Amino acid sequence: MPKVTVNFTRCVQDSQEYGSTDDHMVSRVFFTIETEGRSVPCYADLKQTVGSDYLKGDIEVAPPKTQKDEKPYRGPFNHEAFREQATAYYRAYVGSSGMNPLRSRRDKFEDARQRVRDPENDHVRGR
Repeated sequence: MPKVTVNFTRCVQDSQEYGSTDDHMVSRVFFTIETEGRSVPCYADLKQTVGSDYLKGDIEVAPPKTQKDEKPYRGPFNHEAFREQATAYYRAYVGSSGMNPLRSRRDKFEDARQRVRDPENDHVRGR
């Protein structure tokens, strides 16, 4: 598998536009996937039960879609490694404020974070 770099750029927390309901919060992380000399802007939705602990609760991470046409990303990709890093990125920005029992809709967090999957070492590391 070729080297894949995921550069997270921003997160929109708990948006009805992305599917949040009274039972579930849906947030969206935006990022680029860089591999084999190309860069593809993408996003993925993260879904969590309302009232669950942001730091420890289960978070469902959807497969990436391209920002250009909202179709599934079809290049080389390890979803399990991505799920771990997307969850960590999300929790880094909403975890401490997310402990508040009041919902804060459409909060936006912008920060560039890079995650690289190195197939030779078969793990993901942050930079």
